[in-house]
Amino acid sequence: MRCVKAIVIANGHENKIKHLQILALEFETLWLFSRLLYDMKAMSEGEFRILSKMLSEIGPQIQSWLKWERQNKKSKQSLD
Repeated sequence: MRCVKAIVIANGHENKIKHLQILALEFETLWLFSRLLYDMKAMSEGEFRILSKMLSEIGPQIQSWLKWERQNKKSKQSLD
């Protein structure tokens, strides 16, 4: 839920970088908790595979969005 909230805030906020960094941290936390659940046998291997696949697709998207925002901010600053 925190990841969804961070996406909504980042999408509508002037300073997207700050909120995207929060999103990246929340995402890493989610990844860690899912790994812990699997290691503690609270999640089956099949469930972990499905979740891992989804997380491995979302993670690079977050990083790309953050990279794009940083580049966009630099180009805006150079125009000023």
